[in-house]
Amino acid sequence: MSGPEPGQIKLLNLRSVHETTKWQDGGEASNEDYVSSQISELVETGRLVEWHWPEGQPPRCILPLGVATRELEKKLRLIYDGRYLNLWMR
Repeated sequence: MSGPEPGQIKLLNLRSVHETTKWQDGGEASNEDYVSSQISELVETGRLVEWHWPEGQPPRCILPLGVATRELEKKLRLIYDGRYLNLWMR
């Protein structure tokens, strides 16, 4: 982490992706199902595309996804955790 640019790393998704959200009214939401549906929607609308590795080389950094909850609105939100890259930002 002391180098001039990020090293190659693959970080796992945050724990929140694999949890079930339990709302105050007793309802539940599967965060894994939510993440899958969000990724599908992003691909369908062209906001997310598959990246083909040039010459078989993997990306330098694979960063995690997570899920944030908004209890009052009873809403889930997909988050992209780029904190690792922030360590090199000025």
